[in-house]
Amino acid sequence: MPHVPVLPRGTLDPLLARVLVLEAGEQRVALVTLDLGRPFGAASLESLRAAAKRNRAGYSNLLVVASHTHAGPLVKDEYPGEGTWEAATLEKIGTAIEDAQRSSQAVRVVQVMESPPSATTGAR
Repeated sequence: MPHVPVLPRGTLDPLLARVLVLEAGEQRVALVTLDLGRPFGAASLESLRAAAKRNRAGYSNLLVVASHTHAGPLVKDEYPGEGTWEAATLEKIGTAIEDAQRSSQAVRVVQVMESPPSATTGAR
């Protein structure tokens, strides 16, 4: 009997996304990490930008990275003729960017440089 691949239906584990918004002066970057096999395609990223704008989450740059899990849903560049889980996910991420921005706190970043032990002095 030949093997017939069956696409999964339903959810075993929820998808996870984390958002970090960094701001310096007028520049703001939103870093979004996703529990997916790959980042969204160009059209979906444009939808994410639009969702963030609808949620008043203005940023100068958007960086989206994926964990490369094989347990997540299949990410396509386009979903012709079918409903998509991706649209709802993009709206939620847009809201998460706004939430991260709204709950941001001022911090002071300090860089401290120490010289490592020299190879000529040796470690004792």
